Amino acid sequence: MNRASCTVIEQISSETEKLISLFEKRDPLAVVRMFPNEPFLRDKIVNIMKFNKMKITSGQITVDANKMYNGWELRKITVLNKYPSLNKPSPEYMVLDFDNNGI
Repeated sequence: MNRASCTVIEQISSETEKLISLFEKRDPLAVVRMFPNEPFLRDKIVNIMKFNKMKITSGQITVDANKMYNGWELRKITVLNKYPSLNKPSPEYMVLDFDNNGI
């Protein structure tokens, strides 16, 4: 991995920590403040909070960061979604997309 890739991975890590913090707070207003110019992303996160009751699994997070054609992809953040309509939790993986700069 070259030095530029390391810088991008550090940025991805920082952005991911911010996003995980948002999910842990479960505060839709914090999402609106963090993504004021990203209505699609903002609404997506707020709806996940509202309808899925998502919880990041505890412990150390091990992920795969993959370079893609138009940015980066972060895979394998394990989450537990609780779907109220099913009254059942479901373990799933969250996949995050980033631009070439790790944003």
